[in-house]
Amino acid sequence: IPKFLSSLLELKRLHIGDSRLTSTIPVALANLTKLEWFSIAQNQIQGKFPHELGSLTHLMGFNMEMNNLT
Repeated sequence: IPKFLSSLLELKRLHIGDSRLTSTIPVALANLTKLEWFSIAQNQIQGKFPHELGSLTHLMGFNMEMNNLT
């Protein structure tokens, strides 16, 4: 997942599913405090899910199916 996305502070929806991504989830995405929807489904994202994303209080929808997260 490109780290520059964490600088888009007004971002409300992020759908990068089925994009053949192979990285990890950057902790810096917790900076997206206005994020309401986040989808990374059907990629090859690996590693641990960052607990810092739990601070996204506006998040109403989240999809991470079909990845290699722990």
